[in-house]
Amino acid sequence: MSDAEKKVFLDAAQAGTAAQRKRVNDDEARGIALLRKEGMTVTEKVDGDAFRKAAVTAQPAHHQQA
Repeated sequence: MSDAEKKVFLDAAQAGTAAQRKRVNDDEARGIALLRKEGMTVTEKVDGDAFRKAAVTAQPAHHQQA
């Protein structure tokens, strides 16, 4: 591939990445807004350490159900 072709390919990949990220962010925002509108409490700032600890303790019970 020539340098010009490589540049076109890279530019297209970067544009696709930016478009996909925007789409995901927009979809997430719409989903959260809908859940709130329907009365759900949405927690966006999560204590990551506490969540990981709770998830680890829940894993054995989940695996027993599977």
